[in-house]
Amino acid sequence: MKKTIERLEEDVDRLKKRWASSKEKVTQLESSCSTFSKTVERLKRKVVDQKRLLQASQVFEKTRHPEVERVSRQWEERYNKLADEKKAKEEELHSSLKTARLATAHAKKSEADARNKLSLLEEEVLARDEKIRLLESSLETSAETRRAREASVPSGIYGLGGRGGEGGDGEKESG
Repeated sequence: MKKTIERLEEDVDRLKKRWASSKEKVTQLESSCSTFSKTVERLKRKVVDQKRLLQASQVFEKTRHPEVERVSRQWEERYNKLADEKKAKEEELHSSLKTARLATAHAKKSEADARNKLSLLEEEVLARDEKIRLLESSLETSAETRRAREASVPSGIYGLGGRGGEGGDGEKESG
């Protein structure tokens, strides 16, 4: 029982360490989120600039000048590339946050389970201790009853000293 409690306490310690590790990962992810937000803002500014340039190039596109078409295509490609990068980074961030949240929830559940098991074992130990106390009390009472019974037996019936074989010559006295 004691080993089980020690094992559970070790499990709780391990879970606490995992919990701390998960919290650290969440902190790192939050830092990454902040960096990502700054990157997104920078990309948004670039997108706005590129939209302006794209609109300007579309105005010039009407002239069908080959250089204008080439520049317009380049800006459109850049815009699409930045939009794709933004989307990929957002998906990566959401995936990382989801993983961290799941790990944190699992660690909390495991810790709660371990605490519940430990509590149940402690209750079981207390119940067993109570049973042991009751048995000891019962044994003590039985011993006292036996001693009282032996003391109440008249000494002359079986010879000297109470019951037969415990003293005297072991012969019954005739009455």
